[in-house]
Amino acid sequence: MKFFPLDVGVSEIRGIIDIIKDNGNAMEVSKLAEETDDEIDDLFPLLDAGVLLGLCKISKGNVVLTKKGVLLDQHNAKDIFSDALRHIEPFKSVLSLLKSKDKMSANEIADALLRRGISYNSDRITNEELISGLLTRWSITNHILSYDQESGLWEIYKRAANGQ
Repeated sequence: MKFFPLDVGVSEIRGIIDIIKDNGNAMEVSKLAEETDDEIDDLFPLLDAGVLLGLCKISKGNVVLTKKGVLLDQHNAKDIFSDALRHIEPFKSVLSLLKSKDKMSANEIADALLRRGISYNSDRITNEELISGLLTRWSITNHILSYDQESGLWEIYKRAANGQ
């Protein structure tokens, strides 16, 4: 089972997609590393996230944008990310858990994910913090989940009555 990588941000993904677009929608991973001033090893989590989000494919050392990757821009990024993340672990399982329980704490989510074999760290507290950070970074911005700081509970994002 492939999990969404930690320490990958929305702006980083959009940045590498823009670079690939500027290079004809395909380029060698080594050239991408040169253009981003990153080590190739540092690009792998970004590229893994891009593949999981359906934005690119990697084959024989080349990154090629998919149709979604070519279409990604500032106006549709939230919709593209939201649609894709709903099918990627751990977001998929968190949504499933919250459909049956309505609201859960980060601790409850981390424990339930662990029972499903989803863990980022063997230390329970560290694992909870990593999962909470990932959910905060990706699911709030992309309107998948909401977090109430006062109660410390997560729930499925509910669109406002006016569609916002």
